[in-house]
Amino acid sequence: MSCWVSCLVGYRAKGREATPEELLKRYDEAGWQVRKVAEEVLREPKLADAAEVVAPLAPRRPVRVARVVADAGTTVGGRSEAFGGRLPEDGPPMTLAQSVNAALTDAMVTWPQAFVCGEDVAVKGGVYGVTKGLRERFGAGRVFDTLLDETSVLGFGLGAGLGGMLPIPEIQYLAYLHNAEDQLRGEAATMSFFSKGAYRNPMVVRIAGKTMYLWRAVDHEGEILDVLVQRRRDKRAALKLMRKLLKKLGFAPRFAVTDKLRSYAAAFAALDLTCRHEQGLRKNNRAENSHQVVRRRERKMQRFKSAGSAQRFLSIHAAVHNTFNLQRHLISRSTLRIFRAEATANWQEALAAA
Repeated sequence: MSCWVSCLVGYRAKGREATPEELLKRYDEAGWQVRKVAEEVLREPKLADAAEVVAPLAPRRPVRVARVVADAGTTVGGRSEAFGGRLPEDGPPMTLAQSVNAALTDAMVTWPQAFVCGEDVAVKGGVYGVTKGLRERFGAGRVFDTLLDETSVLGFGLGAGLGGMLPIPEIQYLAYLHNAEDQLRGEAATMSFFSKGAYRNPMVVRIAGKTMYLWRAVDHEGEILDVLVQRRRDKRAALKLMRKLLKKLGFAPRFAVTDKLRSYAAAFAALDLTCRHEQGLRKNNRAENSHQVVRRRERKMQRFKSAGSAQRFLSIHAAVHNTFNLQRHLISRSTLRIFRAEATANWQEALAAA
C-alpha cells in the first residue's frame, strides 16, 4: 500500500494522474523487490542451537562482570562519607531492609550514573524503609518519586537504561507488577536479543513488600459479608474464610458461587457443606466487582502499609460500604434521597454509640 501511495504522489507532482497500467507496473516492481530481499534473507545463517540464542543475552565477559559486582563499593572513595562514617560491615547484624539499603548505597557510590525512582521511594523512604536516607545522601536528582503508574515507571527506566544510565525503578508490591509486565516481557527482555547485543538494558527492577490475597464474600444483593487478608490461596486460607463466615452468620448457605480455585471445593468437603456449589470464570463477578471500591480506596491511601492495617481498614470499610451502597440504578431519585438520609442517620447513631 505504501508503494501505491508514493507512486500516486510522484505522478501528481508532475502534474498528471497515474494510469492503471502505470500503477500495476509500479506494483509489480515493488513485488519483485520484496521477493529479492526475501531470497537474500533466506540465505542468511540461522540460529542453530541454544548457545547461539542466548549469546546476545549473556554478558560478553561474565568473569569480569561478576568481579565488578562483587567489588562494588569496596574500592571507591567516598564510601565512608556516604554511610556517615559507619560502614555496614563494621556494625551489628542488619535486617533485610537495612541490607538492601546498604546495597543500594554501594551501587550509587560505585556508579555515578545510577539512580533510584519509584512510588514513595524518596520522601517517605519506600516500603519498610528500604530507601530511607538515600535522598539525603545522593540528592533529589538521583532519588526521586514518580507517578503512581507502574507502566510509566518501567518505561522510563527502560529508556534511561538505553541512554547510558543505570536505573533502579521500584514497584511497591508484586500485585502491581502485572499492569506493566509487558514492559519487561516485550521490551526490556527482548531489546538485547533483537539488536544482537548492540543495546543492553542495565535496568534493575526492585519489587518491595509481600503479596497478599484478598478473600471476599458477598451475598446475592452485593452486600459484603466478610473480607479476609491472607498470604496464601490454599485450602487452609479457604477454610479460615468459611469458618469465619459460618460463625458470623450462624447458618450454612444454600447456594455458593466461586471461581475455579480448587481450594474452595477442598474447604467445602472438609466442612461437610452439602449446599450447591458452582464454579466458573465469570460466575463470581459480583464478588470481583466488590473489589473495585477497595482498589479506589487503596489508591487514595497510597497503598496499604501492612497486612494488619489492610485487614483493620477493610473490615470497617465493608460496614461503611454496606450502609451507603444503595444501588441507585434500581430506584428513583426521590427514593434514593430517603434511603441516603436513613443511612446517614444510622451511621451517626452508630458513631454516637461508639
